[in-house]
Amino acid sequence: MTDERLETLLGCHERAFYYFGGIPREVLYDNMRTVVTDRDRYGPGLHRCNRTFLDFARHYGSLPRFWQPYRAKTNARLHATTGEVPLMRLELERERLQPMPSPWPGLIQPARSKRPIPTPHGYQHSLQVYEELISAEVRSAFNISA
Repeated sequence: MTDERLETLLGCHERAFYYFGGIPREVLYDNMRTVVTDRDRYGPGLHRCNRTFLDFARHYGSLPRFWQPYRAKTNARLHATTGEVPLMRLELERERLQPMPSPWPGLIQPARSKRPIPTPHGYQHSLQVYEELISAEVRSAFNISA
């Protein structure tokens, strides 16, 4: 991934699901802000997540799970090698994957800015102002009175 924008994350998920030929029942995530907007918001282990992301996960039938922050043991377990050949492991696990549903029809809302966007002060005047200036210039050039 080149960034952690929501549309990038969801696109990568869709391509991975199609590549592997199905949907896992659970997906383990770190605590990226793209997904977890407020950790432990509703109590221990009950996080507030991005609504669009949750809609996406529900559509595909996968349950997002999150590891505890600053817990190296979880991270190491996730990235540790088992000594198995990944493609062979995939073939063993493929039968457990859920079938692919129709593509997700959801829309991604653009992120809201935390700061108000200032209204630009235009430097362009209405056309009437320019017409008056041009006609005044023409009148003075040809000594025509108004």
